[in-house]
Amino acid sequence: LAGEMLEAQYKSWIVRKDGCEVPVEVAVRLANPEESRILVFVRDLSHRHATDDFEDLFMRAPVGYHEIDAEGRVTRVNDTELALFGYARHEMLGRHVWTIAQDPELVRLSVLRRLQSTSPPEPIERAFRRKSGDVVWMLVSSRHKRDEDGAVAGMRVILLDITDRKEADARRLQTQKLEAVSRLAGGIAHDFNNLLTIIMGYAQSLTEALPAQSAEAGDAREIVGAAERAALLTTQLLAFSRQQALPGATIDLNRFVEAAAPALARHMKGGITLRTLPSPASVLVTADEPLLHQALLNIVLNARDALGGEGVIAIRVLADSPLPPGEKAAGRFHRVDVKDSGAGMSPDVRAHALDPFFSTKEIGQGSGLGLSAAYGLIRQMGGFLAVHSEPGTGSTVSILLPAADPEKPAPAF
Repeated sequence: LAGEMLEAQYKSWIVRKDGCEVPVEVAVRLANPEESRILVFVRDLSHRHATDDFEDLFMRAPVGYHEIDAEGRVTRVNDTELALFGYARHEMLGRHVWTIAQDPELVRLSVLRRLQSTSPPEPIERAFRRKSGDVVWMLVSSRHKRDEDGAVAGMRVILLDITDRKEADARRLQTQKLEAVSRLAGGIAHDFNNLLTIIMGYAQSLTEALPAQSAEAGDAREIVGAAERAALLTTQLLAFSRQQALPGATIDLNRFVEAAAPALARHMKGGITLRTLPSPASVLVTADEPLLHQALLNIVLNARDALGGEGVIAIRVLADSPLPPGEKAAGRFHRVDVKDSGAGMSPDVRAHALDPFFSTKEIGQGSGLGLSAAYGLIRQMGGFLAVHSEPGTGSTVSILLPAADPEKPAPAF
């Protein structure tokens, strides 16, 4: 109004007569220097604002979303999906969606069938690989995109991360499988024990009746020794099946490992070195010492066999350790790690490492009960057993036991 030639443009809000707020773009300029008139242009931005809101919702949705064309190439993808898979936008756009699947050929055929189908696709579970190589499971829900003539021009796809659920299902299935086998193992062990009682009784009678230096007496002693080893196997089976009562006691894990080390070292062979690494903190746990020793021996022997005559086995004690992923229990837990410097396990072998009678050794070289028996013993004492291994990095088997309360008596298991 003072005559200055000004132009201004900005965004604002106006309030309609009905009270509704409307986003607007305002442009202001002086109409004519000689006339004190100002022109104000107001443009309604409601449609553009709604589009911006929708785009923001699309990008920040709590589920992954992408669109593909009729050939399966990604034409649009939201930020959530990019974060799920670890790719940049330019790495996803234009690529065939099945190239990030764990089984590309299976997903390629599935996508092409869905694109050719005229009925709405059903939700399906699929495994994908992140850019890092990690596997993630997704619940895939899709709908057709159609052109002006009604022909299928692509699909809109929503991805829901169900990796945690799949892992929980796998753990539950593993637990059910171990429970079923443990019941079978317990029944077999009881019947086998009855037979061993008879075998050992007759063998001991023969040993006493025969001349001590005779060959027959030596054979009888071999029978007794074999029967005793078989009895140890039934003890492991009964422990695995949790049919053997265990008395509880308070154990200092540092002292326990140091005391067990000489006996464990005698089982080493070739160029294998056994090391112990105690914890600087107090590590009192509740456990049964003889059977904890048996569990530790099983794990160490398994590590020894994995080394093939050369390498290092380290037994490390750690205080206040978190539980394995997916496990829940009240109270504190201490841990013993048995780590070997071997070749490690493939994912398939690691998935079956705790299965009873599973072994990668040649026939006759192992029963396949070493880790599974240790698992049964540790679980019966209220603890957990975890296996971590990657090819080329060795393997670590962790025993986690409940921390003891010095002021309370140790419970029986």
